Amino acid sequence: MRNAAWLSAEQSGSIYRSSDVDSSLESVNGTGEDSIHFANCSMSTKNLKETVVMSIHTGRIYYVADTLVNTSAESPFDFNTDGASSKYSSFADYFKKKYGIVLFYPRQPLLLLKQTHNPFNLLSDTQACALHRKMLSSGNSPGLKRQNHVHMPPELLVCIDIQVSLIRAFYLIPSLIHRMESLMLACQLREEIAYSFGNINIPGSLILEALTTLRCCEDFSSERLELLGDSVLKYAVSCHLYLKYPQKHEGKLSGQRQRTICNANLHELGINRRLHEYIRDSAFEPRRWVAPGQASVHLVPCSHGIDTSEVPVDKRYQTFDENVILGKSCDRGHRWLVSKGIADCVEAVIGAYYVGGGLVAALHMMKWLGIEVELDPSYVDKAINLASDRSCAEKVDQVTALESKLGYDFSTKGLLLEAITHLTEQVTGVGFCYERLEFLGDAVLDVLITWYLYQNHTNIDPGELTDLRSASVNNENFAQVSVRRNLYQHLQYSSESISKQITEYVTLVRDAEDSKSLHGRQCPKVLGDLLESIAGAILIDTKLNTEELEDILLIGEGVGKTNKAAKGQAALHLLKGMETRGMSYDRCVLKREKKESDDVSSGSENRKFSLIESNCAVELVSHKKQKVSQLACEDNESPDASIPVIGAVSTVMGEQRADKKSSQDSAALFLLYDLEQQGKLIISC
Repeated sequence: MRNAAWLSAEQSGSIYRSSDVDSSLESVNGTGEDSIHFANCSMSTKNLKETVVMSIHTGRIYYVADTLVNTSAESPFDFNTDGASSKYSSFADYFKKKYGIVLFYPRQPLLLLKQTHNPFNLLSDTQACALHRKMLSSGNSPGLKRQNHVHMPPELLVCIDIQVSLIRAFYLIPSLIHRMESLMLACQLREEIAYSFGNINIPGSLILEALTTLRCCEDFSSERLELLGDSVLKYAVSCHLYLKYPQKHEGKLSGQRQRTICNANLHELGINRRLHEYIRDSAFEPRRWVAPGQASVHLVPCSHGIDTSEVPVDKRYQTFDENVILGKSCDRGHRWLVSKGIADCVEAVIGAYYVGGGLVAALHMMKWLGIEVELDPSYVDKAINLASDRSCAEKVDQVTALESKLGYDFSTKGLLLEAITHLTEQVTGVGFCYERLEFLGDAVLDVLITWYLYQNHTNIDPGELTDLRSASVNNENFAQVSVRRNLYQHLQYSSESISKQITEYVTLVRDAEDSKSLHGRQCPKVLGDLLESIAGAILIDTKLNTEELEDILLIGEGVGKTNKAAKGQAALHLLKGMETRGMSYDRCVLKREKKESDDVSSGSENRKFSLIESNCAVELVSHKKQKVSQLACEDNESPDASIPVIGAVSTVMGEQRADKKSSQDSAALFLLYDLEQQGKLIISC
């Protein structure tokens, strides 16, 4: 079309500059006609708004935003925001010199055009936000988007009979098809893994998340699932090794576990299963997207010297060159991935199957990869039978007292005895210690805490989630728990140096104002090991039922002039702690009634209480350092239907105290005792 008719400079001769033409132009640009001449038609100026047009000389598609009155192709070129006014005297001069086009209607008003869309990745808001920040930093108003507006003579435009809203919709197609293609690949991988258990089907979107790296610049990535999959893999392998090799000590088990879960092994397993072919490791490039059967107009020639469509898994094609662009593909489809990314993908897919189908699905995924994980119930029975042969007669008091603190009654007491027996006890003839259970408990605590964080922190950065896990799953935290719950008192050992270390650390913890003041202080490793071994013992005693570990031990501490006052304050703190866990009262009603008497003023608060049905062991710690308060639930108020509750506590009265705060403390203590009578709490003081 550029070379057709009057658009070519060669064909634009004096014939188009006759007096007749000039007179007709006067009519068009003057007072006679209210129409605009395009390259393929004429149109009234009243109908120009949002008309879709295509520029003949560039092939770009725009829509008409406005008609610029008092302008024409003879206007100075610096009127345009494109600049370059020093080279061209007018718009007509610009098109003649740059494109060889002589305008036939140079006096027509220019049209203000806006490009219908700039091709960019519509799968995420990330790029849009980046563009917004860039415009703000450059001082341009995001609402104007000046760089998308152009001024154009109408005769260089072809009108397209289509609505601008439909054109905008067309630009969604590349991103939409790209997403569909990615989901189809994820579903194809799901078919290869072929997990089938009842009606459970792992969502394709979850598998796609596991296959998507940060380089894709999407709103999701595999990092969260990778963190979870890492813990699930460690737990499953630990259980398998513990059960399969009952005679191997902790050192050999740890070494064998590390060889299984290390990145080098996971990379090899992923390569063997061709998992790298499914990984999405680069951002979607809409400018390079083409419909099936079409060739890209933005070519990226291949310079890799590889004849095959896939890069061979060979050392010849491995490099440490930092200049190699990872994830970016050439026209032949070659991609370059980091080796750790394949290992991370393996962990992420394991995490996806754990989220979608539980441990059974995750175990199937591991076996598909070639990881030996067999959690046969018969192995568990053998481990329990082995522990049941150990006599607990001499340590029955220790075992019973510890069970009371844990709020868990062991079916096999020998497991708990093993969990509290240090290696130094073997000098007394004991043929076992807690190291194997510690190996197992380390893994189960890791997966439980990681799973909790994964479920309850869905909106934080994956890096922060990793930091949270690191801050929670460490020997220092476990040691503090052993001290604060008085678990260390039941540790069986024969070492003066260990005794001295424990005594010094216990004093340090007791004197510390909070846990932050203990950060960085060296703690005895045996105290953290003790908590891990107890967790491992509970896991085996429940036959690998991690749900039993949901029973929790809460503690409330209070300070008061009397023992009762301190217990009351501890009870109130405990209720607040239960509330943060979703297991306590809901402060949906709050009324205050003030009464005054001669020597005691009383206040009342009406509150509705609800407790999620969950076994809970409660410990009140009081430290010694009168008014009446009432905590009640009105019968005509029903709790939130979405929260499972136990029977309402109609009225709980506290003792007379000198002030309102102490009265509330007393009422809180009586409330806990009432809940204990209902069998919902276990209180130890």
